[in-house]
Amino acid sequence: LFNYIKLPILADLNHLKMINFVATFQNEKVKFVGTIKNTSNRPILVPRVKILVIREDRKIILEKIITLKDKIIFPLSKIKFSEMLKIRSEKENISVKATLIKKVYDL
Repeated sequence: LFNYIKLPILADLNHLKMINFVATFQNEKVKFVGTIKNTSNRPILVPRVKILVIREDRKIILEKIITLKDKIIFPLSKIKFSEMLKIRSEKENISVKATLIKKVYDL
């Protein structure tokens, strides 16, 4: 039944925090490393992580949604993620932002 119906399953973001998020740029590749921490006493579904790479003139160079392979964060624990993406940039100042997305579709 769940193969035919896509429910809007949501992750509870009130007890999740992204800590130690770092983005490094080297040889036209951006490596994202971070940790998501569950501060609740209950297990929580893992949200998706949305990555934005923005140029100095506010043009979005890359917009990527990362789906983590872990599906549940156990109580009072952490999960780490790491992702590497290719990007074309001409030695300009870029900034990277990461946010947690509440909607979870794949279980």
